[in-house]
Amino acid sequence: MDNQRFILVAALLVLSFWIYIEWHAHFDEEAEPAEEEVVEEEADPDEVPRPDDEAIPDPEEVADEDPQPEEEAPEPVTAPERGERIEFATASMRGEVDTLGGELRRLDLPEYRETIDEPDRVRLLDDRPERIFTVQPGVWSDEGVELPRRDEMLFELNDSYAVDAEGERVHDGMPDPEADEALGHVIELVWSNDNGLEILRRMHFPHRGYQVQIDQEIRNTGEEDWAGRDYVQIERNDPGISRSIFDPSTFSHNGPAYHDGDRYERLDFDDLRESALEKRIPGGWAAMVEHYFVAVAIPGTRPHGDEDKSLTYYTRDLGDNRFRIGFTDSRTTRVEAGESRSFGQRLYLGPKIQSELRPAAPHLERVVDYGIMWIIAQPLFTALDWINRVVGNWGWSIILLTLFIKLLFYKLAETSGRSLARMRKLQPRLQTLRERYADDKQKLNQAMMDLYKREKVNPAAGCLPILVQIPVFIALYWVLLESAELRHAPWLGWIQDLSSPDPYYILPVIMGASMFIMQKLNPPPPDPTMRKVIMAMPFMLIFIGIFMPAGLVLYWAVNNILSAAQQWKINRVIEQEGHAKAS
Repeated sequence: MDNQRFILVAALLVLSFWIYIEWHAHFDEEAEPAEEEVVEEEADPDEVPRPDDEAIPDPEEVADEDPQPEEEAPEPVTAPERGERIEFATASMRGEVDTLGGELRRLDLPEYRETIDEPDRVRLLDDRPERIFTVQPGVWSDEGVELPRRDEMLFELNDSYAVDAEGERVHDGMPDPEADEALGHVIELVWSNDNGLEILRRMHFPHRGYQVQIDQEIRNTGEEDWAGRDYVQIERNDPGISRSIFDPSTFSHNGPAYHDGDRYERLDFDDLRESALEKRIPGGWAAMVEHYFVAVAIPGTRPHGDEDKSLTYYTRDLGDNRFRIGFTDSRTTRVEAGESRSFGQRLYLGPKIQSELRPAAPHLERVVDYGIMWIIAQPLFTALDWINRVVGNWGWSIILLTLFIKLLFYKLAETSGRSLARMRKLQPRLQTLRERYADDKQKLNQAMMDLYKREKVNPAAGCLPILVQIPVFIALYWVLLESAELRHAPWLGWIQDLSSPDPYYILPVIMGASMFIMQKLNPPPPDPTMRKVIMAMPFMLIFIGIFMPAGLVLYWAVNNILSAAQQWKINRVIEQEGHAKAS
C-alpha cells in the first residue's frame, strides 16, 4: 500500500463522513418528529428537587375536564413581565440585570465583534424569544417560610457603584468604561417579605476579565426559621446549528456540559429531551458552550463550611425548545430567627481563551473541546501559544509549529519518502511486468515480489510512518478549529482573520498546487481509475479550502509544501545513489 493509496482512502473516508452529515441534516429537517412514549417514574424520596419544577398534569385528569368549545380561541401567550433593567459596564462586559428574579438577562463583550467587518459586539447573554440565553441565580425554600417563584420575585435596587481593582468603592452609579477603564461595577439587589425574611444579592463585575462574583445573604429578622438552598442555573434555547461541511462550528460542541471533578461531559440538547441529569458531586462546574464563547456556573462559598460540599447538578427540558443546566446545594441550610447566612457563586462569561479559563476553575479549559485528541491537542496548543508569545503573530506561529512538527517526524517521513522514491524508480520495470503478465495475475504478483526482493524495496514501508503522524495532524486540525485565540487574528496582507475563509482564495489554490506537485513526486498508482481519482484530489481540496478557515488552509498548504520539498530532496538522493552504483 503506497502513499497515494493511503491518501485516497483517507480522502474517501472524510468525504463519506461529510456526506453522512449532510444527508442527516437534510432529512432531519423534512422528517416529522415521532411521538415519544411517556414513562411514569416513581418519585425518589431522597431526590433533591430542582428549583422552579412545575407539576405535570395527569393525562386522565385532563381528559375528564370539560372540553373547550371549538369556537373559543385559546388565550394568547404573553411575554413574561419585566422588572426594572439595571445596566452595568466595564472594559470587558456590558449588560443588564433584571430586578424580576434578579437575573442576568443581557451581556455584550465589547472587545469582540460578531464579524471582523461589522461593528456589532458579540452578545453572549440575551432574552429575546428567538435567542434565550440567561443566567439565573437564586435561593429556594425547603420548609418553613416559603419564597415566591423566581419569576415572581421582584427585587429592588439597593445600590449600584463603581469599584477599583481591590474592590474598594470609588463612586456611585455606572462607570464609563472608556473614561474609567480600571473600574469594576457592583450591583446590589434586595428582596424582603412581611415575615421578616430579606435576601441581599450582590453582583460584582470585574474591571477587566470575565469572572463574575455573586454573593447572596439571607437575613431572617422574623420569628420563624427558614430552611432552603441556593442555586444557579443557565437557561438557553436550542440554536439549531445547521450541520454543513462548510461551517466549522458544525464539528464543535454547542450545548450543555459539565465537569464532575474527574471527567468533562458533553450533553446534546437531544439527550436532555430524552432524560434529565441528576448527579451529586463534591465540586465541578456547569456550562452552556458555544463555538468560541461559554457561560459557566462555578460553586463558591458554602454556608456550612467544609462539613458537606456536595452539590446536585441537574438539567431540565422546559419545553418550547428551552433547556436549563445548573446546580444546587445538596444540603439544606437553616437560618434561625435573628440569624443570617451567606452563599457564594461565581460565573465565567466570555471567550474560550485558555489563559482566562484556567484561573477561573479547575479543568475549565476543557470547554475548548479538542475531542478524543485532547491529550495530543493540548500540548500542541501550548507550543503554538508559546511561539505566538515570541513572534506575536498567529499566522507565523502556525507556520513555525508546522515546521517544528515536520522536523520532529523527519526521520519517519524520510523512511517513507525513501520507500516511495525507490518505488518511483521501479515504475518502468513494473510497467513492463504488467504488460508481460497482463493475463496472469498470479505470475504478475510473483514477478513483482521477486523484483521488490532483488531491489530490497518494501512497498508497505511508507505506510507506518504516515500512520504514526496522522493523530498529530488531526489534533493540530482541532487546535486550529477550536481555539478562540485565532478568532479574528490577522496574519498578513489579505488575511485579516485566520478563523474565516480566505477572501481571495489564494491559500486554497496554493494548497491544491502543492498537492499536485506532491503527486508528481510520488509513484503513480497502477490502476488507471485510481490514477484519475487521485489527479482530481487537488481540485477537491481547493473547493473544500474555499470554505475552510484560513488558519487551517495555511497549515495544510505549508505542510504540503514542506512534504513536497522533502520528497524532492529524497528523490534526488536516491537518483544520485543509483548513478553512483551504475558508475
